[in-house]
Amino acid sequence: MISDEEFKEKLKAKIDELKENTLSNLLKQDTGYLNSCEDHHLAEADYLKLNLSKEQKEIIDKLLICTDASNLEYSTLSYLAGIYDSPKFLKSFNFNENENSEESSLVKDFYLGNLFPCEDNFESPNTRRFWKEIVKEEAKFKTLLTESLLISFNELYQKQMAGIGMSIEDSFVHGYQLGSKFMIEILK
Repeated sequence: MISDEEFKEKLKAKIDELKENTLSNLLKQDTGYLNSCEDHHLAEADYLKLNLSKEQKEIIDKLLICTDASNLEYSTLSYLAGIYDSPKFLKSFNFNENENSEESSLVKDFYLGNLFPCEDNFESPNTRRFWKEIVKEEAKFKTLLTESLLISFNELYQKQMAGIGMSIEDSFVHGYQLGSKFMIEILK
């Protein structure tokens, strides 16, 4: 029998596969994401021009690799959160209840701006540990930089974070849409 952890990993792998097949189309059409990618490429070109020591480059590269890995994990979990939230949202339509009901529902909460899906923490313990390590590595790395290099690094880092935020948002939206499609098909 498959363990819960193995099932979770297989589910995440399948979700990644589904997400990548459809998310790429969304990203190709999103001007905000495309602009962020262009900014990232320009900042990366600036980074490559910096006169860094081998140790500084290794630390930056490790930081960026860890950040990318963590963001991939976060993106998958955001997509999964969208799938998880879509049945809750559909259930709030109260298909079997009186339409004039004054009871609170997800639809009402969503309309009134009281629904914050990102408040639920879907990060795994591994992801939380990973981010703690990133924060430590970043702090250590920043102490090695001159003021001008620190400014350049912060600019590159901020652009990358903006692009990651957009990717995560797109993952959540796409996961939510896919989960809604599942539920609509089930409810037919």
